[in-house]
Amino acid sequence: MRTHIYNKMTADEVESYLASGRNAIFIPVGVVEIHGEAPVDIENTYAEAYALAMAEQSDSICMLNLPYFYPGGTVIGNATVHTSIMEGIDYLFQICKSLVDQGFRKLLMVPGHSAHLLILQPFVRDFFEATGIHPVIVSTSWGSKLQLKIPEDVPMIYGRDKYVGAGAYKMLKELDYLKVDPNVEEQKGTIADNDPALRNFADRVRPLGGVAALAFSDTLQHGGGYVYKSVEERAECAEIGEKIIRDTFKQVDFEELFSLIDQYQEYVEKVVRAKFPRFRNLG
Repeated sequence: MRTHIYNKMTADEVESYLASGRNAIFIPVGVVEIHGEAPVDIENTYAEAYALAMAEQSDSICMLNLPYFYPGGTVIGNATVHTSIMEGIDYLFQICKSLVDQGFRKLLMVPGHSAHLLILQPFVRDFFEATGIHPVIVSTSWGSKLQLKIPEDVPMIYGRDKYVGAGAYKMLKELDYLKVDPNVEEQKGTIADNDPALRNFADRVRPLGGVAALAFSDTLQHGGGYVYKSVEERAECAEIGEKIIRDTFKQVDFEELFSLIDQYQEYVEKVVRAKFPRFRNLG
């Protein structure tokens, strides 16, 4: 294909893609929020780079430019764009309903921010109930087997941003947006300690299986980012980061996954929806 990015395809290219029998699309779910020394769209860029890597690997396509969703506890900063969890679910529902109407049948949701699972998990179930189409979440967060293998030479707060962040911006041809300062001596993205009330509450609730809705009191509690000493250092880190991203998703056999999705959809149509009218009418 000329491009694996849906937004950059011509109408004829989209029609040809669907006419060939391919109907998978990766949908990154973004966020724009404070993130230390990094651009505020870094976790949207993560999601888009992951989706692009998987689209290229599977010879399918990805839909970019969905950057504004629930950001979590960073609304205390004026750089954060805030939407609610429910608004995000409704927005995704309308987009994905259109994609199904257009002919797409394999919807693969790609978060770049762990809080997005609060949106995506209920969305998947509700969308399935309403349409019979089961979106699939492909995530590197919250216990996923797809763990990014970060070099161990920097603290974890910088590890993903220093390498994977650079790799993600490189893949999207936006590497110049990452800061370079030859005079940098100390990284300012150091995460601040969470307040005792927040930390103690979260530490008690999570082992019970609950979700702690974080409300930060300091923007550095959601620190991160990395300032490169030179464009050469940035380029070197980007090469390493892109390899980390691509190697991570090579763990997925997409032909097998696509086949399993098809088999499940056939099962739903021929067995569940045909046999149980109530399920068929839930949407």
